[in-house]
Amino acid sequence: MKSYVPVTFGFLGLAFYVASGGGSFEPQARIDLTLPAPVEVVTRASSEPTLAALTDLPVIAPVVEAAAEAVVAPDVAPADESDPVDVTVVVTDLRDVTADVVNMRAGAGTEFDVVEKLTRGTVVDVIEAGADGWLLVRVQGGDAQGWVAARFLTDAVL
Repeated sequence: MKSYVPVTFGFLGLAFYVASGGGSFEPQARIDLTLPAPVEVVTRASSEPTLAALTDLPVIAPVVEAAAEAVVAPDVAPADESDPVDVTVVVTDLRDVTADVVNMRAGAGTEFDVVEKLTRGTVVDVIEAGADGWLLVRVQGGDAQGWVAARFLTDAVL
């Protein structure tokens, strides 16, 4: 067994010698591996943007889609086209419950009583943001209202 390792290395050495061409091995001419000229890569602008340059950028306002229904009572005459129309757009912060079951509580903290249990996919409307990551929410399409930890809600329902 002691001679097994040296004999194995001897055979491997002989095999490598034969595979590389043995005594008739002649090295080939060297290949020129010169690299092309380096390409200049610009990773950022050469000058820092100024506050004045940033104020010239266009402001992109969020698009709020609102559905409006016109209801005209039969005893009321239609308004004149020159009359101003008051339009109230209510933007709500809708969020989606991401955990399997979330406790909606009477106050902003785990020491308050559980008002209702919300399941994954329940849509809630954020009424107020409280301290320490708690949100006062109302269940969409219902009357239930309470506090939920913000980490269990998505940023917005799209």
